[in-house]
Amino acid sequence: MTNEEYIEELYIEYSKHVSNYINSILNNYHQAEDLMQETFIRALVKINTLKKEANVKPWLFRIAHNIAIDHVRRQKVLNNCLNELRSNSVRQWHPDVLAENNMDFINSLEKLKKSYKQVIIFRKLLGYTTDETGEQLNWSTSKVKTTLSRATYYFKKQLIEDEQVIIL
Repeated sequence: MTNEEYIEELYIEYSKHVSNYINSILNNYHQAEDLMQETFIRALVKINTLKKEANVKPWLFRIAHNIAIDHVRRQKVLNNCLNELRSNSVRQWHPDVLAENNMDFINSLEKLKKSYKQVIIFRKLLGYTTDETGEQLNWSTSKVKTTLSRATYYFKKQLIEDEQVIIL
């Protein structure tokens, strides 16, 4: 039996249980369904780490738990990032801008140089730690911190230029 077939069997047997567990953490059925799918994808990638004598169900639920907690953290980081944009100086993030002009927000991010874009995505949107970001980008911890500081400055500047931030 291949790894894919094994994961498919696990999916058939445990997908509903995993989805319900994630939903109990997030209290959002649709996000729970998405994260349940991600759980089984990650299980397929990490299947070689499962010991032969290990019980599969706790292993799957640990993956699901970690994914759900990571999701909660990413949401919190994203909210903190937006709150930081709102509270800095006299600049205020207009509440309707993100909802109505999501593409404009993304376009402002796209205008940044590659390293700034990468560090903002990893640290602020995906919620990676400084060390994790450094590993992903092959940067030192100090380079991640410095680049994030500069990227945040230039991103705010870009948002102002693109009229995504209003001055009160």
